[in-house]
Amino acid sequence: TGPLAAVNQDGKINGPGEGARRGEVVSLYGTGIGLVPNAPADGQPAAGAAPSAVNPQRVVFGNNPNVEVQYFGLAPGLIGVFQMNIKVPDNAVPNEANPVAITFRDAASNEGPDGRRLITTVWVR
Repeated sequence: TGPLAAVNQDGKINGPGEGARRGEVVSLYGTGIGLVPNAPADGQPAAGAAPSAVNPQRVVFGNNPNVEVQYFGLAPGLIGVFQMNIKVPDNAVPNEANPVAITFRDAASNEGPDGRRLITTVWVR
């Protein structure tokens, strides 16, 4: 749930009935990372991996303050969408929606422009 869409390693949309397993990779999709080097022309999808020149400063998953980011950049085949692949921590809380927060370019993902909290969660089984 939240402003980012989460897809499990098996390609299923993450949620209560389709949680990710500890140690698996979850892909998060969203918008708003700004300019990316070697990006396609405006309105064109990324033909392949287009990593961002700037990585998130911090990714928090539940109570884990520094989650492993395996990829951060444009999502191949999509227009204007970024993808971030993260490894579900081995100590993530099972049977629960774990909150995920990203700090990128000194901005916290869970702070909306009007001060509202925007929380993305990833369900773990």
